[in-house]
Amino acid sequence: MGNSIFGDSKDENKEAFTKIDTHSKAILVVTQRQKDLESKIDLIGEKIELLDHNSISTIKKLNSDIKSLRTDMRDLTGDLDNLKLFNSKVKKQLSLMTTKDEVKKLEKYIDLWNPMSFVTRPELDKHREETVSMIKEIIGDFLDVKPKK
Repeated sequence: MGNSIFGDSKDENKEAFTKIDTHSKAILVVTQRQKDLESKIDLIGEKIELLDHNSISTIKKLNSDIKSLRTDMRDLTGDLDNLKLFNSKVKKQLSLMTTKDEVKKLEKYIDLWNPMSFVTRPELDKHREETVSMIKEIIGDFLDVKPKK
């Protein structure tokens, strides 16, 4: 019987070393898994930080786009109001214009009166002067005749 200093036998020591060896291997496996998990957690943390940064920049860009769209909407609203005002002015002007029937009536009257055959002032003055000179000639002939005694 081979007893050791501690009073154990070799078989018992061997069994204890086997248990310790098994436990140490298990601890090593657990430690390696822990390191792997820590590494994965660090990677996940970096990815979350990157996503957070990208989300913030995207939100800022969206906010500036929304402000730009609001400004564009205000401009479009103003332009639409101006178009409505212009449209109402055009409607008023169109209501003041004559209709086809009125134009046809005027055309008939113009054709009836035939203003192209009217005398102009210069023509009238010329004709008046000619008439006056003719009258003077006729009257002058009568005035020049002396009565017989």
